[in-house]
Amino acid sequence: MQTKWSLSEYENPKRYDIENKSLSDFPFLLSWAQKLNIQNEWILDIACGTGRVTIPFIENGYQMIGVDIHEGMLAEAKRKSMDCKKVKWLQQDCLQLKIEETILLAFMVGH
Repeated sequence: MQTKWSLSEYENPKRYDIENKSLSDFPFLLSWAQKLNIQNEWILDIACGTGRVTIPFIENGYQMIGVDIHEGMLAEAKRKSMDCKKVKWLQQDCLQLKIEETILLAFMVGH
């Protein structure tokens, strides 16, 4: 996918995961999902990368949509979540999102 930004930082998804393994933002985001009483609605992770925050949400029973522009990052997210059924991974530019689902909570972390 063409972009005007340099994506060189994201060329090695495994290294990205090692450098960005903190989940310090997850408890805060999870508390919002709980406050909103999200049950069977979708949550959107914008610029989801390798699914660092998306996957813990799935593991907590939420339906997630992860969007990222980088094909390699999404491939790693898909690999890490092969057994997860409540997830959609979409390759899109987050400045031009095309999402059909109703989203009750959307977030972007680490940016």
